Amino acid sequence: MGKRKKSSNNGLWIGIAVIIAIVVLVLIFSSKGTNPEEAGMQVILFDNQGNLIDSVDSLSIVQGVKGVASFAIRISVSNIGNQPLTCQLLSSDSTPVAFSTALTGLGTRTIPKTASGSWTSNLMTAAQFEGTTTSFATKVRCTYISGDGSTVTLGDKPGNISLTITSEDTGLFEVDVSSGLPSEFCGDNICQEWGAEDATTCPADCYVPPTVKFRTTSNLFYQSGTAIAFTETYGSDLTAYGYTGTTGTLTGDCATGSKSWCGTSPALKLSNLPGGWKTGGANPSLWKPTESNTYCVCDDGSDGKYTLRKYTTGSDYVGNVETSKETIDTTREVAW
Repeated sequence: MGKRKKSSNNGLWIGIAVIIAIVVLVLIFSSKGTNPEEAGMQVILFDNQGNLIDSVDSLSIVQGVKGVASFAIRISVSNIGNQPLTCQLLSSDSTPVAFSTALTGLGTRTIPKTASGSWTSNLMTAAQFEGTTTSFATKVRCTYISGDGSTVTLGDKPGNISLTITSEDTGLFEVDVSSGLPSEFCGDNICQEWGAEDATTCPADCYVPPTVKFRTTSNLFYQSGTAIAFTETYGSDLTAYGYTGTTGTLTGDCATGSKSWCGTSPALKLSNLPGGWKTGGANPSLWKPTESNTYCVCDDGSDGKYTLRKYTTGSDYVGNVETSKETIDTTREVAW
């Protein structure tokens, strides 16, 4: 029977968070292709009450940590390339069967440039693996959208971790609540995806992808062949608008000058857009007339002149800008 410590809080069972850090599975995408780094995973341990645990007596021993009744495995991916990735776990290719089952239905992750994403398996009981060293293996498959709009599938990236689980006393244990913070709390650096935590309820622990509301092409001069993307709804993908034409040089400035060429009653939507084409002026601004599917970019210079350029959804250039809500290149974006 494992040692017990008398609780001073009416038998309240509280665990303290412990993570065994293994090498993180890394996906790398660049314009030249992909390069897999060492793959690995992370183990999260729980007592028989479902609390994250510290190194205390009873139940099973996993990698030298006592008191384990169940555990979860987290798989993480990082994208340090120049395109956003959409990644999924290949649960059907995962072993052993119990691990495959624990990964079923976890969904896909959209991973922006220079960002990371993760999946945490459902809980697995330690007892079913006692007396063995078990290798838990899985694969991640990622895709990205190329410049011509086609989907490119990258090579599968494997990851595995071996756990040695030995039998221990099946007695229970108590931890005084005064000895540490309660388990599974927002701010413990673990996203309790099996519980109530997500990017909305606990952004401190759960990954929150950065989002943008405006993007233009890498050519920041807003000339023929360029496109812009914009949304007025937070968290939504952007809509693309392609270049269709420009005015001549007009006298005045964007704030007070006529913009009737753009359409009926243009309203200011954004200021300080990236780039611009006028010398010595402020950053361009985005204007929306009452006509649907149309925006104009206005730029003015130090010479008291300004110019408008029109973008519509019917342009042949709409495919020249990405519409993903996640950040891709901050030099040509406006974030929320």
